Amino acid sequence: MKKINTLIIYLIDACNLKCEHCFYHKELESKAVNQITIEQLEKIIKQAKPKGVTLSGGEPFLRNDLVEICKVLEKYGIKRIGLMTNGLLTEKIPKVVEEILQNVKAVVNVNMSLDGLEEFHNKIRRSNRAFKTVIETTKKLRPFLKKYKNFQMCLRTVVMKTNYKNLEKIYDFVDNELKVPLFLELVRGEASAGVCKEFSNEFYHPKDKSLFLDKEDIPKLRKILARVFAKRGKTPLEFVRQASQYNMFAYLLDMLENEKAVVRCTAGTETGVIYPNGDVAICEFMKPAGNLHDVDFDFNKIWFGDKANKQRKIIPTCYCTHGCFISGEVLNKKVRSYPNRAKSAMKLFFDRYLKN
Repeated sequence: MKKINTLIIYLIDACNLKCEHCFYHKELESKAVNQITIEQLEKIIKQAKPKGVTLSGGEPFLRNDLVEICKVLEKYGIKRIGLMTNGLLTEKIPKVVEEILQNVKAVVNVNMSLDGLEEFHNKIRRSNRAFKTVIETTKKLRPFLKKYKNFQMCLRTVVMKTNYKNLEKIYDFVDNELKVPLFLELVRGEASAGVCKEFSNEFYHPKDKSLFLDKEDIPKLRKILARVFAKRGKTPLEFVRQASQYNMFAYLLDMLENEKAVVRCTAGTETGVIYPNGDVAICEFMKPAGNLHDVDFDFNKIWFGDKANKQRKIIPTCYCTHGCFISGEVLNKKVRSYPNRAKSAMKLFFDRYLKN
């Protein structure tokens, strides 16, 4: 088995928003707040030895020890630290991020959510401050791109039935006003994945299933994406770059439409998940393989245990569009090589200008 490439750690099951499309709402609605301690985290990292760690929640910036957590990751040679946030804590986030950057050599990538322009973003996030605060936080973080070589940031839009027709407006706004990368994620949940029912995590989906794309939405979304990415390719070189992004998302839509994986999934081999209550899962769509509290935080005992091994065997029968487990493989196997970049450019040109 390959070394774990990315460990996704849910640091806390508390959040300052209650988003309509949240797949983790049952845990976030619980009155009890669970979180992994720094001492527990150190035990996990020492055993798992991942190359990169993605810190999520809830809202990870609700914790007051995020700098200390990143120092632990630095201690064990973590090369990449992802920080997932809704951007609401516009005063706290830049201060914490800068302190992290001053203490670690790892590449620190802050990912913030932007699911639409003001009216829609506020509606889906159930907060009339959500849009303005994420914009303000983005602008406060942007100078760090020049100040710190190990800093990256991007915005992420969750593509769902209720917002996909506005993607061109979202990209125009980000390109013209914020000037940071914007990436897309398909709305996540059971309705967008095929996982063996025996192992499926039945709690992993939003309450409102009308947010999920229907089969008839997919051709419409393809046309919108072709228009968006072709428009952004203002030079031949930039057109090739945009075509790679377009083609990667096109493969995700292929999986959703055909209900069949087009690449090997990294779940359980190169990617794993740890929840705030200590549950360990090889994939967020699957039931936990065990709980760290039951094994004195012996991560390997669960990761290489019978239940996890049994779940790994059915991974080739699954399909989903979860970026953390699929996108890297799509990029490496379908998009990144020079021949595939050329194919992507030709596909974007055809889909935008020649396809009826």
